[in-house]
Amino acid sequence: SIIILLIDINRIAYFFVVAALYLTIFVQIFSQKISTNAIILEIISVMANVIYGTTLVYPLFFRTTDILIHNIFSTVTFLSGHTIPVDLDASYAPFPLFHIYNAVSSSILGLPAQDTHFIVMCLAYVIVALFLYKIFKVISDNEQVSLLACLCFSVIPTVLTRGIEMVTSVTAFVGFVILLYSILMAKERGSIAYSALIIISAIFIILVHQVSIAQIVPLIVLLMACEFILGEQQYFSTYQVLFIIVTFSAYWIFSSRLFLDQLIGQRIDLDYFDFGEKHQTLIDPSLDQMQVAVMFLQNQIDMGIFLFFALIGIGYILYRQKPAYLPVIAVFSLCVLMFYIPNPLFTSQTIARIYRIDRFWILIAPFMAFAMASGVLWLSKLFQKHAKSKITYSLITFLFALFILLSLQNPILGITSKEGRSYFTDGELHGYHYVTEKIPYGAELYSDYHTTRYFCL
Repeated sequence: SIIILLIDINRIAYFFVVAALYLTIFVQIFSQKISTNAIILEIISVMANVIYGTTLVYPLFFRTTDILIHNIFSTVTFLSGHTIPVDLDASYAPFPLFHIYNAVSSSILGLPAQDTHFIVMCLAYVIVALFLYKIFKVISDNEQVSLLACLCFSVIPTVLTRGIEMVTSVTAFVGFVILLYSILMAKERGSIAYSALIIISAIFIILVHQVSIAQIVPLIVLLMACEFILGEQQYFSTYQVLFIIVTFSAYWIFSSRLFLDQLIGQRIDLDYFDFGEKHQTLIDPSLDQMQVAVMFLQNQIDMGIFLFFALIGIGYILYRQKPAYLPVIAVFSLCVLMFYIPNPLFTSQTIARIYRIDRFWILIAPFMAFAMASGVLWLSKLFQKHAKSKITYSLITFLFALFILLSLQNPILGITSKEGRSYFTDGELHGYHYVTEKIPYGAELYSDYHTTRYFCL
């Protein structure tokens, strides 16, 4: 796949090569001899391949343009040696860890901030697969389902597209995974080192992104509620959650007052019943409602395959009740499923955009991946002794291969297509550099949205 990128062959060929790599890992997990270290390394490598295969192939990839803003903030941090001033951006000034990390990386590597953003942040992101394997292994005590869950996680479209961006909210997700790992290991081993890592991870999440901690805390509280209701082993402590809540609340109130005022002000007098108003404008006005519905179903085939395996996995865990902690994960996954699959909540401007429930996708993706992996593994074992087991294996493999192909379509082909381009060309960047060097500061210029974001105007 790297050779295909280097010699600039059609991107469709790269798409099928990456899909073949994922399918090869899937087959390895079901082989008689499993090399855990090799499979984890392969999963991490393929994830990095997909991310670098987008971000480093184009002159400057920006997608939602958040990358452009963070590159400017990192550059300001690097050149000034200080965090960005409040008058530059009041919402990011009190939360500087991401920009400090990128600025330090830029200084060490001697590269511009926009280059180190893609090179270094990807490495910090893909290592999540290793922590997730450790988490899945602790709660399931099953090596095969843990590896399969990591594979499912690595191919989920949200995981890959957010990894390609790797902005502050995604960095907070990395901290969330490390926080979960620390909590589990602190309970399992009773080590002070893991207890200290819990505190460090919580502070990291608070300082790296403004509101991720406010979305992570409800998820942890829901996990604690599932533990309490089911009466199983409790990994999460009330003191830990209270520490996190008190810490981020105090920081918001005493050190981020301007940000807090903006956060509250934007959420006053909102219409919480504006369902159905988000997607009023069709991409093609000539399409009727039936054609739009059919198009929607075609685009959600991968979600349908996920739901098929995930619901089977959740049902199997709740029926079997072993290992003891898995029912907690199953009930939790069932509760948060509404934040992952398409539903009327996402048609509300208020709920979807103001409260950004779409950011829950990446936070709950590991649990969704585990549920899916449990369903795939259970179906495989259910028909293992059946006379037509080979047909069943072929059907499961076909469905998983189809899931891979459909999941990779947007991260590899969709966001890099020339239609609705999500990157700048060399010519455009050359023009921007000319503006920076030749046009007097304060001159009035007019351009499109992406260019405006490039100059942080």
